[in-house]
Formats: sequence, structure tokens, C-alpha cells
Amino acid sequence: MRLRPDIVIFAVLLLGAGYAVYTQLEPRAEASPIPRIGTRIDDFTLKDIGHRDRSLTELSAGKKATVLYFWSVDCPCVDALEIRLKKTIAKYAPLGVEFIAVDSHPDDTRDQVFEKMGRIRATDYRMLLDPKQDVIKRAGARTATEIVILDAERRIRYRGSFDDDFIKPKQEYLGPALDAILQGRDPVPAETKPYGCPFPGFEGLCAFD
Repeated sequence: MRLRPDIVIFAVLLLGAGYAVYTQLEPRAEASPIPRIGTRIDDFTLKDIGHRDRSLTELSAGKKATVLYFWSVDCPCVDALEIRLKKTIAKYAPLGVEFIAVDSHPDDTRDQVFEKMGRIRATDYRMLLDPKQDVIKRAGARTATEIVILDAERRIRYRGSFDDDFIKPKQEYLGPALDAILQGRDPVPAETKPYGCPFPGFEGLCAFD
């Protein structure tokens, strides 16, 4: 059976249009595989709030653990969690733990980040800007306020939320995870569900939604 020429032409045009639309779609950030607990993160370099290049190797040198705290300007969870985080930093920074905030929202500008840091008095950690979302993909995080702890060999040992509930927490996760790593043990749990605002390109719900 011979196909009619007009049907063949229509089919070719339809396939071509579909391919054109497909190639224009931006790949979703979560298309990248999420690294497992225990994965070693390669070194990276980002601009800090003073527009200086900072590498993970530099910032984590000599540290027993490094906390990556993902951050964004618009997420209200960042504001509310600041007081809890300050107490943890005050306890563990003297024990050899480095705390690094990473703003992975592509639309956040340096000025906006700087203004919010001043407003919530976020002076206890370093701030790095990750507009291309390279570091958040390497760490396997998805939301603002999500925490990823690396050990001295830059292996992911914990990933998830600061504690078990944003409004009325009953169990903290960050402190006990750091205790375990500093004592040479595996954190339990090693992964929990984050509750901050998802970054663009990542699925999830904010605690305020």
C-alpha cells in the first residue's frame, strides 16, 4: 500500500516541529543523578560575597568536617532558621567544623544576598554564590536550608534538614550528625527530608506552602 504524499509530508513536518520544541526545552536540574551518601565531592571554586574566588579545598583545609548550607534570598525558612544555626555554629566551629552558605538561586544578585545577610545578621558563615547551580547538583541538594555535611576527605556524610520539623522541632539532625562524624561514626540518620523552598528546576514543596 502506497502512502499519500500529503500524509507523508504532514508527518515529517509534525515530527520536525516536535523535535524543535524538544531541543529548546531547558534540561531539569534533577535530571542529574543525585550522588549517594559517601560520594566524594570534587573541588569547586565559587565567588564569595566580596567577589573573590574561593575553592572548597581552601575553605575546608585542616577541617574535620565542612557544612554546606544551601541558601536563597526569597526563602522565609532561611530567615527563621538563622537563630538555630547560630547556636550550632558557635558550638562546632571551635571543634574544627567549617560552615559555608551556598546561594544556588540563579536570580539572586550579590546585592540582594548582601542585604539579606545584613538583615538577618548572617555573619557566622562564609557565603558563596552558585548561580549556575553547579555545587548544588554535586551535593545532591534541592532546597534552601538543606544541609550537606562533608568529612575531612570531602565525602558526603549527611544530607537533609537541620531538624525534624520547621515549626516545632523535636529532634535536631545537624548537631548529632556532626558529633558522629567527629567521633568517627556514621550519622544516623544519614539522610532526611528537607523542608525549605526548592530552587528553580528542582521539584518539592516549601514548608510554608
